[in-house]
Order: sequence, then structure tokens, then C-alpha cells
Amino acid sequence: MTASADKSFTKPALYLGAAKSLENILQLMVAFWLVRWLSDAHWKIFGMFLSVFWVSSMIASINFDRSIVFFIAQGTEKEAKRIAYQSLLFTFTMACIVSLILFGLSSLISEQNTLELSAVFRYVGLVIVFEVPSRCFSQIVLAQERPNLSALYEGVGAALGLGMLLIPAYFIQDVFFVIRCFWVGTCIKFIFGMVLMRKVLAKDKFSFNWESLKKQIWFSVPLGLASAGGVLNKNVDKWIVAQLDSVNLGTYFVAANEVPIIGVTATAISAALATSYVELFKSNRLEEGLKLWNRQIKKALVFVLPLTIGVVYCAPELIEWFATEKHVSAVLPFQIYTIILIHRVAEYGMIMRSAGKPEILIKTSLFLLFSNVIFSIPLTFYFGMVGAALGSLLAMAVNWIYFMLKIADVFDSKFKNSFPYSDYLGSLSLCLVAMFFCVWGESFFASGGSLGIRLLIKSFSFGILVGPLLYLYRKITKNGWNSSEWLYKRGGQ
Repeated sequence: MTASADKSFTKPALYLGAAKSLENILQLMVAFWLVRWLSDAHWKIFGMFLSVFWVSSMIASINFDRSIVFFIAQGTEKEAKRIAYQSLLFTFTMACIVSLILFGLSSLISEQNTLELSAVFRYVGLVIVFEVPSRCFSQIVLAQERPNLSALYEGVGAALGLGMLLIPAYFIQDVFFVIRCFWVGTCIKFIFGMVLMRKVLAKDKFSFNWESLKKQIWFSVPLGLASAGGVLNKNVDKWIVAQLDSVNLGTYFVAANEVPIIGVTATAISAALATSYVELFKSNRLEEGLKLWNRQIKKALVFVLPLTIGVVYCAPELIEWFATEKHVSAVLPFQIYTIILIHRVAEYGMIMRSAGKPEILIKTSLFLLFSNVIFSIPLTFYFGMVGAALGSLLAMAVNWIYFMLKIADVFDSKFKNSFPYSDYLGSLSLCLVAMFFCVWGESFFASGGSLGIRLLIKSFSFGILVGPLLYLYRKITKNGWNSSEWLYKRGGQ
């Protein structure tokens, strides 16, 4: 693999990773303000709207938009136009089908439901008709090697979404008016995307090629099903809380949020190394691939583990800052939910995609969803929203072990070699020790004071303890500290 080939892949891959992180941050910003401006009853309804929206839009899109870059890159300019319009037609059709299903479900739900699910389903059905095909535009523009215009589209879309939610929420404070404004924003985004797409595509006439569309569909379905399973898993616990602990549903919508910055490190490294893994698997250099996998994780865990444990330690202040004191009961489920992130030291699905085994992603996603339901229902019944968070944590732990077994199979290795367990457990233990000493000494340095001062003192004290501990540990175990040297070596091959 040449350096130029790696660069051509890495730039759009890193862009997509950054766009996803930005999307998560904007979602947190929306939640940050809406939880303050909307009443508790309206916040619950909006949280349910978002939950149903994320699941429905993923099912409708089946990640079809992610296939566009791959197929356009292999064709001519005329074929690029055909693929672009075929993709729009297919995603629009899928969105309409899912929308009709949601409208059908809304007619079966009692209007007396406290969460007003009938109205929620109808509004989601309206929004996804334009939102799902809109996801194609940035990929179409990106495939034309116009990352600046693709970034412009993403930026305009994010600004529209943010503005169309926050402005009406601040002035009107009616959840269904906010949702209607959000729908208007998706329509504007769709129109802007059409204008942008016509600007970058060839002006030649084209005709649809159904064989080509079939190839796109079969290419997208495995990863789409896996992604749909992942989105369902992130929301099924919220639906269980809605049924078994509806009083605390609004608080659980606050608690069940991942801190987006934690997963950025692993995502960025995985994107930069994706082509290296593809080459290693194609040439059957499995031992070398396993070594690269372990080295990648060792580098990522230095950032992921202390950030995760630090967030767990500072959770009381973070929740008070994020959601005010009225949702202070979200602290414990938020801490449990954050612990789930300690496994985010790698993008595990990337290995399966590089190895050409997307079917494993479907199995693991379904297994995770099934485990989550099995654990969360009884735990939520007995412990409320805290039990739902515990169920998600237990499901993740079981699924992680299952995934490690599959990783070992892919690399034709033993389970004990599929992950740097000793480095991981050693680093995690030191992070927990640092948190223990901070909790023990809290009465001396964090008693009283304003929210900002408490948060600053706690984060600084944890950082100043855990940083030297991890540094010394890595020196003692001779793992090295240069986190970029090996990346450049891999990229230059």
C-alpha cells in the first residue's frame, strides 16, 4: 500500500468520523437546552420522538448512503449521476414505506397514552420522508472529491437542525410546535442538498440501471442490519423504562447519553488504519494484523480509560451542570451508562469489515439487542431506571466477550491473544486507584464551593493523579510512549 493511497482513503474516513462526533455533540447541545426550556412532560415526549426517529431513520436508510462513495468511485461521471439519483429514489421509497408503517401504528395506539405516542409516530413518519434521502447528499458530493462542499452541506444541515429546535423551544415551549419546525428544517435541508448535487454532477442524461441498484442494496444490507441493531440496542432500554418506570423516563433520557469525545480516539485511529487491515487480510498476514490490532488498542486505552473513569468521578457535577438539580437522580444511571464506554478502545466492527465478514456484525448486533432485552426487563422491573442502565452494562459485557471470540477466529488466534488484556486491566486498575484517592481526599479539597469550582478541582485532581500513574506504568512495562511513530510506519507501507 502506498502512502498516497492511504492518504486518499484516510481524508474522507477521518472527515466522516469527525462529522459523526460533531453530530453527537450537537445532539447533546440540543438536549442541554431543551431539558431546561421544556416542561418535564414535554421533555419526555421529545425524548421519545428522538428515540423513535433514530431507530426509524436507520431502518429506512439501512446505511444505504454509505455505499454511494464506493460505487461512484468505480464509475464514470455519467454513471455517478445515475448512482446518485438511484440512491435518492431508493432511500426516498424506503422512507415512505417506513413512514406508512408508522402512520399505521399510530392509528393502533390509544390517544390517551401519556407520552402521546400516536402523535409521535405520525411526526416521525413525516420527518423521515425527507431526512433519510437527505443523508445521501453529503456522500454524493464527497464522492466527487469535493470535501469542502460536503462539509458545507453538513454544516448547514447541523445549523438548521439546531436552530429549528432551539429557537421555537425558547420562544414557544410547545413540544409539537418544536417538532413541526424541525420538519420544516429537514425540508429546507433536502432542497439545499438537491441544488448542491445538481451543481457537482455531470449534465448528461442518464437512465436507471436496476442491476446496479441491486448490487448497491446487497452491498448495504448486511452493514445496514448491523447498524439498525446497534441503534435499536441504544434505544430499547428507554422503551423498557417508558413501560416499567415511566415516572423517571425524562430523567433516564438525560442519563442514557454517551459522552461523544471518548470514542473519538479509537474511531480516528481505526479510520487511519482501515486500509492497512484490508491489505493484511487480503494477503493473509494474520499474525501481523493481530500485532497491529493489539498495538492500536494499547495506544487508544491511554486516552479512553482515564477519560471514562474521570467522567464517572465527575458525574454529579456534570449532571447538575447539564440538566440542573431537578434531574439529580440521573447521576447513578449516568455513571453506569458511562462505564459501558470502557470498551471503546477500538472500533471492533472495522476489523470484521476489513476481513470481509459483515455477517458477524449482524450476529453480534442481534446478540447484543437480545441480551439487553433479557437483562433490562427484570432489572428495570425491580430497580427502575438504574436497572435499565445495569441491563445495558451487562449486555455489553457479554457481547464484548462474544466479539472477542470472533476477533480471535478472524485472526486465527487464541482468545487470550485477541486483546491486550494485561495492559488494559493494568491501566484500568490505575484509573480506579486514582479515582479512589480522589474520593477519599474529597473532603479536603472539594467541600463546598460553586458548581464550576467543584468540577474544576475534581477534574484537575483526578488528571494530576492518573496521568503520572499511567506514564510510569507504560514505562515500566516498556510499551513506549510515542503514539504516532507506529501510525506513520503503517501508513507508509
